[in-house]
Amino acid sequence: MALRLSSLRYRIAATIFILEAVMMALVLWQTLALAVQASRNQQLAHEEATLNAAAEISRNALLAEEFSELLPYIRSVPYVGGVSHAFVSDHRNVVVASTDLSWLGQPVPPLQNTETEFWRQRFQRQNVRLH
Repeated sequence: MALRLSSLRYRIAATIFILEAVMMALVLWQTLALAVQASRNQQLAHEEATLNAAAEISRNALLAEEFSELLPYIRSVPYVGGVSHAFVSDHRNVVVASTDLSWLGQPVPPLQNTETEFWRQRFQRQNVRLH
């Protein structure tokens, strides 16, 4: 018996194979999209938690005007992950605590977002800012 590729049996098998391949590609694509979205949501939650903790510590230190106690906390923020720079400014827009010691006592530098980095700000009640 000669092998005929045009027989109905082979056409049905090829059709099923193609449909399975398309379905697997769609399932994998959707799974990847959901995993990426979950990762982004987790990163945003992590950023928000870090910002909230730093904001609370900053608020307490600024109310008591104990900037020396604030500096070690702000300098440790980049070790949490995902943060490259952080600083706290007072109501005069003067940096009072920073991950970069050269910024201390200086006016707030211009905050410009790039494609790979961005700034997040948290304004506290008494015009205190965490950047």
